[in-house]
Amino acid sequence: MGIDYGMGLANIDQATGIRFGVIPQNDLMPEAVSDIESDGDDIDFEEHKRSVQASLERAIEEVLAEYNYSDNNSSEDMANDIVDSMEWGGYESRGDCTRYEYEADGYNLQTTSDGDVFVKGSLYFTYAPFCSPCAPGAGYLRSGSDDEADPKTYCLAADWFSDDSPCPYPVYLVETGELLYSPAVVGETSE
Repeated sequence: MGIDYGMGLANIDQATGIRFGVIPQNDLMPEAVSDIESDGDDIDFEEHKRSVQASLERAIEEVLAEYNYSDNNSSEDMANDIVDSMEWGGYESRGDCTRYEYEADGYNLQTTSDGDVFVKGSLYFTYAPFCSPCAPGAGYLRSGSDDEADPKTYCLAADWFSDDSPCPYPVYLVETGELLYSPAVVGETSE
């Protein structure tokens, strides 16, 4: 089960009581990570754009005040117009692990700069032990279990994993609690 370093307040969906899940990107099939990157929003780029807009807004505000045009002009609107019309070919990411926000197919996912995926919302859950203090209150999906003593944790469906590296945890439907997938036990044989 582990320790809830979030004390019931961090990395939890307050509406459902289900914990956010954390799993390394490398555990997922490459196509799944590619989908997050191609269909998600680049958080680092969006932060960069907001920073550029804030700098432009301050500069425009100074010019408008200096020339006494502040009353009839909005530095915020002007800066927003400039940012909307800018070419961003010179933007460079901050590193190898760009952060993405992905919202589709019932998922709310966010990748982190250290290569993990936070599952902040999903149609699916599993039971998973708490993460270490670096993700307080979240469940560590790589160690998912069928132990109901572990907290309910949002998770990815089994189709996010490959045959070579299958989903390591059982998958339940949030809406009904129905078991949809159970990983094979190592050494288990079917008769």
